[in-house]
Amino acid sequence: MKTSFFILLSQKNHEVFTGFGEFWLGSDATEASEVFGLLEGSNELEDQALIHFDLVETVDGLPIKINITCCTLDQYARNCKTIVKEIFKRFNFKGGIPGLK
Repeated sequence: MKTSFFILLSQKNHEVFTGFGEFWLGSDATEASEVFGLLEGSNELEDQALIHFDLVETVDGLPIKINITCCTLDQYARNCKTIVKEIFKRFNFKGGIPGLK
């Protein structure tokens, strides 16, 4: 069974959230949860939060949402910076991309 994790970015368009990007986090559940835990925002669905970060696990290609963080535009910018920094640190200073051998 092949498992991987990614963060799905979604924005509100006409009362519907539409995905517009993602960050791949590898296959380590602990690492994915640690990175996601650094994000700013709320896990409560709020009307003023127009952007969602969803932690998604794929098992044999089927996506399962694990967690959600709703945020403002300012939080979105800081969260993207945090994710990129953490991915860079973890993939470059811990022996490569997790799950790939």
